[in-house]
Amino acid sequence: MRAPAPKCKISAAKYLLLDRRRSFERQQDRLDLFLLLAGLKACGSTRDLDSGKRIHSDAIEAGFHATNYVMNSLVHMYAKCESMELSRQIFDTMDHRTVVSWNSLILGYAANGQGSTALDLFHGMEREDGSSSPNSRTFVAVLTACSSLASREEPKVMDGKLVRLGSLEKGRMIHSQARKNGCDSDTFVSNSLIDMYSKCGSVVEARQIFDVMLHRSIVSWNSMMLGYVENGEPEQALGLFSRLERQGGGVLPDARTLVAGLMACSSLAKRAGDDTLEKILEKGVELHWRAKQLGYESQLFVANTLIDMYSKCGSLEKAKLVFDSMPARDVVSWNSLLLGFSESGDDQKMVLELFQQMQAERFAPNSRTFVAVIGACSALAAAQSKKKARARDEEEAWLDKGVAIHGQAVIAGCDTDLFVASSLVDVYAKCGSMELARKVFDSMPRHDTVSWNTLILGYSDNGESHSALESFARMRREGTSTPDSLTFVSALNACSKLSAMEMGRTIHADVHRYGLEAEVLITNALVDFYGSCGCTAHAARVFYSAFTTDLVTFSSIIACYSRAGDCHRVFSSFREMIEQKLRPDAMTFSSILSACSHAGLVEQGEYYFEAMSRVYQVAPDMDHYHCLIDLLGRANQIDEALELARKMPFQPNSLTWTTLLSAATKWKNESVGKVAFDALTSFGGESSATYSLLANIFTFNKK
Repeated sequence: MRAPAPKCKISAAKYLLLDRRRSFERQQDRLDLFLLLAGLKACGSTRDLDSGKRIHSDAIEAGFHATNYVMNSLVHMYAKCESMELSRQIFDTMDHRTVVSWNSLILGYAANGQGSTALDLFHGMEREDGSSSPNSRTFVAVLTACSSLASREEPKVMDGKLVRLGSLEKGRMIHSQARKNGCDSDTFVSNSLIDMYSKCGSVVEARQIFDVMLHRSIVSWNSMMLGYVENGEPEQALGLFSRLERQGGGVLPDARTLVAGLMACSSLAKRAGDDTLEKILEKGVELHWRAKQLGYESQLFVANTLIDMYSKCGSLEKAKLVFDSMPARDVVSWNSLLLGFSESGDDQKMVLELFQQMQAERFAPNSRTFVAVIGACSALAAAQSKKKARARDEEEAWLDKGVAIHGQAVIAGCDTDLFVASSLVDVYAKCGSMELARKVFDSMPRHDTVSWNTLILGYSDNGESHSALESFARMRREGTSTPDSLTFVSALNACSKLSAMEMGRTIHADVHRYGLEAEVLITNALVDFYGSCGCTAHAARVFYSAFTTDLVTFSSIIACYSRAGDCHRVFSSFREMIEQKLRPDAMTFSSILSACSHAGLVEQGEYYFEAMSRVYQVAPDMDHYHCLIDLLGRANQIDEALELARKMPFQPNSLTWTTLLSAATKWKNESVGKVAFDALTSFGGESSATYSLLANIFTFNKK
């Protein structure tokens, strides 16, 4: 409407001046409001809560705080700054809430890990008055909340898949409502549905959404690929990547696409055999080349995934090359390389060297760092303990190293982490200090199955079988952790060493109650347990009723028959093993040679000893030479036994000469007995038993 005509020139001029001033003030107000909203948005993006509060105060002072634009922006800003209490306070004071208000608060709760509250709000929005109908952004927010809930829900096994059933049911209900509102065909909603179904473990339903989408963005492809990887179907993820490259409809892979493909390669490599690992590595190299071609190779999270992929594929050299070429690194980069070397078992000392380099470059280690480093220390200590002549100072050196790393973990505040603490229990056990292992175990805020297994196995491996079984009984009494295959294997291992028949049979019954009898690790432990207790029939029953067998199963039954002196079954089991295309190892031949020795089967023993390296590419170790020396000695081929001892590619030790002295005593061979005795004295083995053996030779020969 036009202003009324002025009555005079002076009044008209005054009116025009006043109208211009008011217009300027209105423009200034709009400018101030625009700047205020822009400031709130910036604070939300940078999560600058303090600045956001100051702008909120300015809005109140300027009288803008009651407008819907400002209040919606405040709800959004506080949610982005993870201050849900303040966000909710603003929301609750609003006289009129729009769908924007609801969306901001629902998404805020979802993004801050409060999925249940977000879902409650969504249902409250529908009930309130119908004035704020949910739109596509609402469904994106509430589906994000559902995905958040799924990530924390304990999965259940259904048809061989891990499914988060509670979250899945909620997600299906939201999907149904999105369909009723006509929002399910929206690309953003469809992408959120793919993510939700994948997180809930229903990758089939996720794929159904993907297949009916009219317009797929790169987010759609990425969500589907990652869904396959997370649900244990990496082959499908790589197939989808190839399809995107062939017919992506103008959509190009981005950094996340390549990360999903590389993660699929890593997942495949973890369960691949040597025959397929090379093909997986070739695919990984192809993805690496594609990342370089598209300019994503140097992006931090792409490079980190490349390191992990190459490590899983056993190509640590390539992993190190990627690491060395990175323009910038973070703790994830270091952890990926450290874990790669630690899990490979090839060069554990490199892990310790990299850890020192990481600290020198001022990177703060985290829990995963310590798991890798402690794991390497455990492996090195275990390798040292397998050496026949382990020096005490070397054992103590690894123990000192473990204590030093433990101290660093304490300083970093990582020692109470469940995985770090379990690794510490393991390293102390490997170093032979069950006292320190038990102290760490008892100081843990909680125990899981892995920590119990580590303690029980540690006691068993250190010859404290009674303590192992006591720990197993305590685990069962407390009932906070469910025993798994390794728990029962560790307990059976302790029973084998104690020949604790009744306890072992009780554990065998527990194995059936937990439905674990089909697992090959359990089968192997049971065969070994019954064999160690002299129950050959029970061991054979377990062996022949096994669902699957492997090299260890056959080696265990052969060892069982060998201890029982049943050479016929030793040889027949060996033939059956070869027929199943299983390659015998050192343990297999130790049992065969031992059986030949006790049965006096010289020709067979010499045949198998020679066939070890010639036919089966198993290099004889000191134990195998001792078996053959014992076999020759028992058969009164003393001179041949002495010649073998002198020619073997190892320096004869006290056991070598004791075996020869025993054989010489049995057959009253004075010359060989004297040689063996003189050698034993050089080892400090001049015990009363040694003198007694030599005296028996001379006493007999004087008669």
